[in-house]
Amino acid sequence: MFVFGQLNKKDPNLRWLGLGMATGFVILVIGLWWVQIVSSRDYQSHMEMQSFRTVRIPAVRGKIMDRDGEVLAENRPVYNASLYLEELRDEFTKQYNILRPRTVATNSPPFWKRMFESPTVRTQYVRLNKEESDALRKSARYLVVSNEVLQICSRLNHPVSLERTNFERHYSSRLALPFPVATNLDQKQISIFQEQFNSPKALDLEMQSTRVYPHQTLAAHLLGVVIRDQDSAEGEDASFWYRMPDYKGRLGIEVGYDKELRGRAGTKTVLVNSTGYRQTENVWTPAEPGRNLFLTLDLLVQQKTEWALRQFSGIKPGAAVVMNVNTGDVLAMASHPTYDPNLYIRGMTKAESQSPGGLLDMRRERRGRSLPPVVSTLRGKS
Repeated sequence: MFVFGQLNKKDPNLRWLGLGMATGFVILVIGLWWVQIVSSRDYQSHMEMQSFRTVRIPAVRGKIMDRDGEVLAENRPVYNASLYLEELRDEFTKQYNILRPRTVATNSPPFWKRMFESPTVRTQYVRLNKEESDALRKSARYLVVSNEVLQICSRLNHPVSLERTNFERHYSSRLALPFPVATNLDQKQISIFQEQFNSPKALDLEMQSTRVYPHQTLAAHLLGVVIRDQDSAEGEDASFWYRMPDYKGRLGIEVGYDKELRGRAGTKTVLVNSTGYRQTENVWTPAEPGRNLFLTLDLLVQQKTEWALRQFSGIKPGAAVVMNVNTGDVLAMASHPTYDPNLYIRGMTKAESQSPGGLLDMRRERRGRSLPPVVSTLRGKS
């Protein structure tokens, strides 16, 4: 009331102030009306076109070590060159337009204009049904990706391993995740990638963790093997759209102490649009690495025991156990013939699978209760 009373006194400054406040209020009301009434359908359709995808991030598996801390099973990084397909959408559209069939028609002007105008050539696209259009789009996508893969692999000196079936499966079910095109790069290839792909379009260098047994066949029957696994561990959220590569124990120590070694997986969310392309991603829960496992084994004693067993078991299979008579600790456990657990991770060739110890009967699983007393302690996290 005081302001309106002052306005009645014809104060010019207060009149301009009141006019500015009234104008701002009107603009605010118009803006709210535009956002909540006029543009509400646009925002609603935009939200309906986007959705979240949850991705399971595997934890780093714990190490297995002997009594002195010598590593018997560990994890090593594997580097892959991967394509983000959402950044190639424009290339897919261009290639689709190139492959799309067209017709050429000649338009002649009326007879009274032919002296001044020449016939014109008009190109138009052939009308396709949905099945024909989808097939053509698949061919366009595969052609673009195959050209990209060929250039990448040739520069990295890496064999080309693009399969159309795998690509179509990834595009239809895992579009929000990167598509690996060159896997298991060595140090030289990684250096070439860092040097020659400074600002690559849709290309990135990704790291994944893989299980490695550095001593190969050493204590293989005791350590066991791990296999690829897509299931959630006990106590984890089981509802995921996608799952990154993970391992679980199948035999020996790996399965007996799988819960402690496996750790706890993390979760990230990926925002995708209506066509499935990735927009943004956020990590909700970071992965918790597994615990390290220390055994009573002695690496040097284990090596000498297996060497002696190979000399003795040249004709027939055999087994040996070395124990400390004072404490009862198992210092070495060996069995011959043996196998290389690394083969079950990277995959075996036909010749390797037919070699002695190559085909391992996975049905004879050794659960935790049947394991020998070789575990010394669990410590910290890897």
